[in-house]
Amino acid sequence: MTTSANQHDSVPAKLLIDNDDRGQELHADSAYIGKSVKSVMRKYQMKDRVIKRSVRGKKLSKKQETVNRKNSKTMVRVEHGLQCVLI
Repeated sequence: MTTSANQHDSVPAKLLIDNDDRGQELHADSAYIGKSVKSVMRKYQMKDRVIKRSVRGKKLSKKQETVNRKNSKTMVRVEHGLQCVLI
């Protein structure tokens, strides 16, 4: 699914996630941080594997960095696989 540049990444997430995804892990970049995506994940009992980002004046903890690295590795494999399929 492609979206226009002025549409936030979380909008298609709400359209793509459905009952078939119940209980699955959601691997996504930090664009998927937010109340609307969290509510969709709660609704479908999804495991949060969204990459966390630091905010001004507050760095990520070492544990958060480690978790991000692990989640990133999985997310990148999926994204590269999808690109191969789309080409």
